[in-house]
Amino acid sequence: MIMITQQDIARIQVDAGLAATMQSALLAGNEEAATSAALVLLATSPEEVAREACAEELSIRLMVHEIASSLMTDLIFSDSHDGTFWRRLMLPTGGGVLGYPIWMGNIKWIRLFGGEPPNPDSHTLCVEDLRSRSLVAQAKMLGRFCVTHDAATALDFSKLADALDPRLMPVFTSWLLGTYMQSPHHMVSDLVASNQAAGMDSFLARWKKKPLKQAASAMELTTSFLVAYREDIDVRGSVQAIRGNLMRDLFTSVRPPPAEHGAQEIRDELQPLLTTDAALLCPNWRDDHVAYRCLAGAAEAMRKQGSLAIQVHANGSPIRDLRAKSWQDQTVAVNLSPNSHYLLELGRVANEIAAANLDFLFYPEVTPSDCTAFFATQRLARVQAVGYGFPLTTGSPHMDYFIGGSEVELDSSEYTEQLVLLPGLGVSTTPPPLCEWERTRGYDDGEIRIATIASHQKLGANLLRAWEAILGDRPHASMDLFPALTPNQANALLPAMATHLKDASIDLHPRVKRQDILRSICEADLYLDTFPYGGFNSLVEVLVAGCPVVTLEGKRARNRFGAAMLRRLELPEFLIAKTPAEFVTAARRLIDDPGLRMEIRAQIGSRERVLALLADDDIHEHFAAAVEWMRERGPSTGKNQRSRAPVLICAGEKPQLLTA
Repeated sequence: MIMITQQDIARIQVDAGLAATMQSALLAGNEEAATSAALVLLATSPEEVAREACAEELSIRLMVHEIASSLMTDLIFSDSHDGTFWRRLMLPTGGGVLGYPIWMGNIKWIRLFGGEPPNPDSHTLCVEDLRSRSLVAQAKMLGRFCVTHDAATALDFSKLADALDPRLMPVFTSWLLGTYMQSPHHMVSDLVASNQAAGMDSFLARWKKKPLKQAASAMELTTSFLVAYREDIDVRGSVQAIRGNLMRDLFTSVRPPPAEHGAQEIRDELQPLLTTDAALLCPNWRDDHVAYRCLAGAAEAMRKQGSLAIQVHANGSPIRDLRAKSWQDQTVAVNLSPNSHYLLELGRVANEIAAANLDFLFYPEVTPSDCTAFFATQRLARVQAVGYGFPLTTGSPHMDYFIGGSEVELDSSEYTEQLVLLPGLGVSTTPPPLCEWERTRGYDDGEIRIATIASHQKLGANLLRAWEAILGDRPHASMDLFPALTPNQANALLPAMATHLKDASIDLHPRVKRQDILRSICEADLYLDTFPYGGFNSLVEVLVAGCPVVTLEGKRARNRFGAAMLRRLELPEFLIAKTPAEFVTAARRLIDDPGLRMEIRAQIGSRERVLALLADDDIHEHFAAAVEWMRERGPSTGKNQRSRAPVLICAGEKPQLLTA
């Protein structure tokens, strides 16, 4: 049961008041007042609200977006507007009736909060119809299409883009990447997945022919991270086009001039950077976060050399000022002003970091959930590198190096950065907490329990089909699934999952405490890694509990950690599948053979053995050698871009250039 706090109540009251204000303003035709109310409502990402809000606040937010949807649809489908209205709505210089992220995300937000989207049959786009139309006529056709459609509709972006007036491309691209590719990105419909893959293909085909240099909003940023969870999308091309170009240009445009006044508090908070020439930038650099757990060992080299960790927190963040214990005295925290535009504040922070003239800046992770996605598109230090906290290229021309592991990487084809390999996994691990629960089930129990931890982005159709094939005709086997969802999100997701899980017995556990997950792992007979995006920290917790694991090995770091870990533990090769069919076969084999499960448990051995074999005790020395090499070599972009083959760096040995 979710308890409603005083903070929840206060937020609900504010949201309800703003919703009423927006509705009244729209009905009165006061676009300025409606925009102001809507921008306050959406100052926090709707995805964040969906994750954190109680049911009452979710219902308020759904009401807000249903009001916006109804009135916006009425406005857009009204024939009383002149060309001024459509230019203001659809051209980047305008800002739109409610701003691009608000009305362009119309269907996305409504689906997110559990509402019914508009009828998609109400308007269509035809290439031939567009070609002969004026700017205003095209704007009207495109606006009506975007507010009523998402990836439930097939489209050829490249052909439509060629038919559109170039001035409409920013808003069309924003809709494709921000709504079409994300709404409903969490659903597992084969039709939606196919349309999204085709949409990205046609976007990239058009992009290669004629790159767009202007973005209508930052809403499309998330898509550049979601592609990592898909098997059938050009990841490097997508990330490079979105983050490396569109977002870089957008973020650069909102970054204020360095000489701008009004950032004295930020300047004071970052003053300690003037005492060092190297820093680590990670808002989540705290003991319990996955980025710290897997990269603290490597970054210890920087800490010992006096580097500082930079944490940037939005106002009201529940984790603000939480610091890793070992970095307690070497962390500078910046708390952004709640009274200023978020991106503008980040631009001011970027200016102050750049003014410190750092020689080296390391990002343990770059993710869509915090400010790292903004900073990674900028040049804030002479040399910049990123690590495995989120194993995906940044696509940024200002990110020089990606630090990986020789046991994980096959090649460097997916990286826009130069790949710098350390011996081993490229990550280490901090010991997970001990499970407070003693196993109560016998290892030969006839009822088989399977455990899986999978964020909702990982719940793709192919993975669900594999679970159905494993469990569908095994009534004595069931799965405990931990997707890190709120109950409301889980309820919204279940119907889509059910289309693929007809007979499999799966208990879905919305967001629970870590000890509850450890308890389930302790009681489990088998753990199934996810694909095509696998795990690392979660697998550590499973293996120290002695639980057998089946993983599917792919071609990229994000789906190769499981295989590398199992090989380190010298476990049977059949546990490392190469195809979904092999994955299913291996899992069913373990379900049906209790003796084999016991044999693998014995091979895994004790918690101490697992941690010893997975630890790279010398990783900080290899990392220190890599940092020294990167700083000596300088930026890998610009003039140095001519030679970017992967390099293997082992402490005490000469760096070894590898075949790209």
